[in-house]
Amino acid sequence: MHGIICKAVETYLTAQYGQDSWARIAEDAGFDALHFEAVRIYDDSLIRRIFEASTDVVGVRPAALLEDMGTWICTHPPLEPVRRLFRFSGATFEEMLFALDEVHERARMALPDLELPVLSLIEMGGGKYRVASTWATPGAGAVVIGILRAMADDYGVLAFLEFETGAEVNGAWAEIISISTLDESFAAPREFSLGGAA
Repeated sequence: MHGIICKAVETYLTAQYGQDSWARIAEDAGFDALHFEAVRIYDDSLIRRIFEASTDVVGVRPAALLEDMGTWICTHPPLEPVRRLFRFSGATFEEMLFALDEVHERARMALPDLELPVLSLIEMGGGKYRVASTWATPGAGAVVIGILRAMADDYGVLAFLEFETGAEVNGAWAEIISISTLDESFAAPREFSLGGAA
């Protein structure tokens, strides 16, 4: 697991639950260093232990914790480039959904060794979609739900998202989420400019 992802998890848990909680999580997960280094690559099993310890320490269900982290990733001001990565994908929420399969490669253009979940969209018709997520560790589907909820708000769209199913396939975790767009003009979209001012 790339250190940038691990560092984002550490930063989220510290910001939301405090340094003491993060120290307990790190100890329970057997992470002796306490702080992740963004330039290192860590074993996938460590981040799984971090997630497991997190739910025990903060008392939040795994799916709820991961969804909240996904939303935080797109709304936390220092992580504005993540929001911009998605907003660059399309002028509307639907266009962004159709560009989800490009996110993995766009991220790797910036960091060649960064392995984000591979996403693919299935259009069901009538404003309904399924997103398939494949990653090295379980939980990416919940994070994607949090991200897409935040982006729906960003576009001013009312959407219903839920986790459908997940299973280990050929050593990776394949997870499916469903999306229903209920109102594409529910609210005014958040301002966005290519130059980076909004």
